[in-house]
This record gives sequence, structure tokens and C-alpha cells, in this order.
Amino acid sequence: MLKKDLKQININDITVNFPDLKNSTEPKAVIIANWIMNWIDTDLQSGKIDYQNLLPSKADFAFTLSVSIGTIQNAFRIVEDAGYIESKQCIGTLIKDKNINST
Repeated sequence: MLKKDLKQININDITVNFPDLKNSTEPKAVIIANWIMNWIDTDLQSGKIDYQNLLPSKADFAFTLSVSIGTIQNAFRIVEDAGYIESKQCIGTLIKDKNINST
């Protein structure tokens, strides 16, 4: 798998409304993780994104949502544990088919 062969999703291509992080009692990472999972489900169903597409960078998410990269890293961990994404060294974070086990 080569990075140049994968489709990169741009942060501006995300059509699901960004989460409101100001008036919540939940940790920001949990809110963001739930939002990312909802976005992936919604855009997979509509065909806007596909499995093996590369997510925008953590820095892009952090800047857009006005949070730290650490918060995004925690959110990505939650989303990865739920089976939505997987990180590949030197490539990036890919959307994963939750129904297929990968190695």
C-alpha cells in the first residue's frame, strides 16, 4: 500500500456539522470521537468517502476544531478502538471497514 495510491480527504470536504465543544460536560475527545464516527458513517453511506481513504491530518482537525493535537490523538484512539480507522506508519490514518479484520 502506497500513500500516493490512496485518496486524501480534505478537512474542507467534511459536510457533517462540526461539534459544539463549548457547552458540554463530556470530555472534548469523546465529543470529537463521536462526531468523527458519525461523519464516517454518514459519508460512507452517501458515497462521499470510501474505505481506505486517508483522513485529514491531526493538525488539520486540531486547527479546525480549535483544540490541541493531544485532544485529537485521544479522539483518534477512541475511534480506532471502535474499529472505524487504523493508523499506518508513514502513510496516515485510514478509514477501515469495521466488518473486516485487518493485520
